[in-house]
Amino acid sequence: MDALKNAEVDKLWTSIKATPAAYYLGAMLNLLIGFVILSLYNRWSMDLAVLVTFLGYLQVIRGILALFCHDRMIKWSQKLISNPNFRLMGIIPLVYGLLLFWLGFFA
Repeated sequence: MDALKNAEVDKLWTSIKATPAAYYLGAMLNLLIGFVILSLYNRWSMDLAVLVTFLGYLQVIRGILALFCHDRMIKWSQKLISNPNFRLMGIIPLVYGLLLFWLGFFA
């Protein structure tokens, strides 16, 4: 089952690399989401709310890098995916998401 998932991810990644329009569309969506977050929620304060602002800036930076440095971003992504600890890196967005969940529902 695990090999099947890896094969599907490889097919998806080669499809995106072969279709630059899909990559640029993703970059534009990152930019749009980042700008919407920043226009609605741009607060630098000493509480958990700064996590939302940080997410907006991350999205904008990711979109700009994908638009203007797409070859370098693809190489970096391939190197990241080939890392044997790639699945363990999923803990970082999980913790970040839990912090945003806490902010949205309990703070």
